[in-house]
Amino acid sequence: MAGDAVTLHGALPLYERIAILDARRHGDRALLPGEARYRFAGAAPLIAVTTDEFERAALDYPILFFAAEREAVVVTGLSAGRNLFVAPDGRYAPGAYVPAYLRRHPFTLARREHADTNVICIDEASDRIVPIGTPGATALFERGRPTALVQTAIGMCNAVDAAEGRTRAFVAMLDELGLLEPRRAYHTPPGGERTLVIEYDAVSRAKLDALAPAAFVKLRDQGALAWIYAHMLSAGNWDVLPLWAAG
Repeated sequence: MAGDAVTLHGALPLYERIAILDARRHGDRALLPGEARYRFAGAAPLIAVTTDEFERAALDYPILFFAAEREAVVVTGLSAGRNLFVAPDGRYAPGAYVPAYLRRHPFTLARREHADTNVICIDEASDRIVPIGTPGATALFERGRPTALVQTAIGMCNAVDAAEGRTRAFVAMLDELGLLEPRRAYHTPPGGERTLVIEYDAVSRAKLDALAPAAFVKLRDQGALAWIYAHMLSAGNWDVLPLWAAG
């Protein structure tokens, strides 16, 4: 990364070449709009989500907690290297919820080293970043100043960053209360063998029901019950995912 040293906000899958957005470096660049903008996520069977998205995302995907960090993710595929919701031309499945992690791309936030400030960054490898003058594209800068497009991206990145903080606090609360348990998901394709899709953590209904009243009230007061119920109900989408594969 050229220029000032920055620390990224955790791992950033799907981002390839991140740089601080700068008028000197990107003053001649523009961003292409369009619906066919998600080709970069076509091989991603897991996408990070935040608690702000749980209720809507639960209508389309299983929501689970993945790896040692128990990162909240939605499952978008049944095998490595394929996102069932992204068409070969980069269009997202009509009517399906598009996670904010994808919608904010190619923008993201990073933190300046030795300073408690965030900076907006861009994935220079994105095929939506094109020279100014490309038909349909919107400039990133005008006279050295960020355009309305960039200001909107900054607002979205700040909102996602705040939601990620709330999500980490939520997962820490689930951990503290001992509500998570390990699980496995399997898939048997037509005429094929049963295979392991993923190992993950999920909220245990039995452990939730056994919570002491004070702990249950704590979840309620923190607004966590809606997120828990959305997560639990989303498990029904394991039965729906194979239908996307068939399509």
